[in-house]
Amino acid sequence: METINGTSPTIQVENGYIDDGGIAVFSTTDDTVTGGSIKNPDGSYFDAYQILWTITRVPSGDGYTYTGGITGDYGWYFAESSSPFYGYNIEAVAAEAFPPGPGNLNRFFTDWLANTSSDEKYTFLHEKMQNARYCLHYSGS
Repeated sequence: METINGTSPTIQVENGYIDDGGIAVFSTTDDTVTGGSIKNPDGSYFDAYQILWTITRVPSGDGYTYTGGITGDYGWYFAESSSPFYGYNIEAVAAEAFPPGPGNLNRFFTDWLANTSSDEKYTFLHEKMQNARYCLHYSGS
């Protein structure tokens, strides 16, 4: 059994809420906030994200069986049109992750980053991925 873990390249999402002059409304108590998004109480988005992933291969007969996915959810979202892995299969992912491949999944993420809008990225990162807080590394403020 062999397991590889990794992170995507940095994913930038536009900070449209602040750029468009949005506001966050706060209550007068310390424990209620209305407005805002993604952990930033001023309503801004994090500057950047990285998707965490893991893949394991186990010898099986003449080849391998594979498990894994986006960490915390263990799925690749092959059928989700907003996913970096849309239209691919586990063998394509494994070919990139394990030798003689490059040992990362940057090809999938690079293609996805180049061909999606910030809204599409945001939709996948926060609406499609279940348990996103376990699947993403957040940076920025």
